[in-house]
Amino acid sequence: YQDLDGIIVVDVSEATENQRLYTRDRQDPHLLANMIAAQVPQKERLAHADFILDNNGDLAALKQQVLALHERLLQQVST
Repeated sequence: YQDLDGIIVVDVSEATENQRLYTRDRQDPHLLANMIAAQVPQKERLAHADFILDNNGDLAALKQQVLALHERLLQQVST
């Protein structure tokens, strides 16, 4: 990760992630658990993050966070 200027992680609770996956994919819960287990663990993702967006709310809440972070990053670049 040394070649990157920053890492943005969009984080979600395990319960919300499971509910959204099941609602979206309608797959067997064991298959969904295997899909999640194949990902980098949450604790590790967060440890590498420079910026964390909370995705436990609705899409509008996430969009507000993205826009705020975008503005913050633009300000950093311009200074």
